[in-house]
Amino acid sequence: MFLLKQKKSKMMLRHIFIVIVIATLTSCTQYKANKYKNISTPKTWQTNFSSDTIKNSNQSYSKLWWQNFNDHKLKKIVQYAIDNNLDYKIALARVEHAKAMVGSSKSVLFPDMSLQENVNASKNSNISFRSTNKIVRMDSAALNASWEIDLFGQNRHALDSSNALLKSQINKANYLLISIVAETINSYLEYKATAKSLYVAKKIGEIEELKLKLIKEKEAQGINSEIDTNNQNSLVISNQIQIQNLSTRLQQLEYKIETLCNKTPGSMVYMLQGTNLPSFNHKVLIHSPIRIINQRPDIIAANYELMSATSITKSAIAKQFPSINLGAAF
Repeated sequence: MFLLKQKKSKMMLRHIFIVIVIATLTSCTQYKANKYKNISTPKTWQTNFSSDTIKNSNQSYSKLWWQNFNDHKLKKIVQYAIDNNLDYKIALARVEHAKAMVGSSKSVLFPDMSLQENVNASKNSNISFRSTNKIVRMDSAALNASWEIDLFGQNRHALDSSNALLKSQINKANYLLISIVAETINSYLEYKATAKSLYVAKKIGEIEELKLKLIKEKEAQGINSEIDTNNQNSLVISNQIQIQNLSTRLQQLEYKIETLCNKTPGSMVYMLQGTNLPSFNHKVLIHSPIRIINQRPDIIAANYELMSATSITKSAIAKQFPSINLGAAF
């Protein structure tokens, strides 16, 4: 009995020693995670600004920058475009998929355990037993545990790749969001500018019609010649053509905004009425730092994609080496 216990203790010490050796080797492996590197940019603008502008050059960039227009209709239209854009919803779904992939890559680093249970039931018809035709039930259970020692960093590099890919998808979604907002605002501002131009063109047309009427009266009285009447008439026709072109462009912009908001044609006319152009605080752009290029989501996404590709390459290289698994069954 004493010898059996001594053997068990030796085996346990041997297993502990193996675990310590493997852990030491794992800690000594040259695993280096990729680090994100910003693009080197000048510290100041090339154009000289005032001292107040330089002091405010490190102001935080507002993610809701379009609210600086102080136009409540524009805010609603932008929100409609964000909420109803299908491409943006797909981008958000890809972010969730990337999060799931990170969880899957992270789970490989932990031990794997499985539980098996078998239940058998049969009738006993052996005459050697005192009572026959009794149901005999046999239960058995087994617990299996295994753990892959990430000695050469294969799984850790795969996790780094998944994390980088997640950040890339997040920035791609942000880039798409900025594109949607920018296109919506640009169309809205162009609509307002076109509506203003159309309003001015109609007013000018009314004046030109009155001038044509007066010139015709003067021609009838012999004060002006027919050439003056024809020249004024050409101005009236030219103005009518301009009004027609502006009206067509205004209709196109209306349909474009409704398409961006995923609305049916003609459903947003009430929100686009008016000719007043919204004002914008230009200091938001002037005070932006020169390092704003490092805040662009498309550049950030490209950098993280490069990190993901580098990490997955390292994981593939590490896969060429032997893998070590620890297993136990109870």
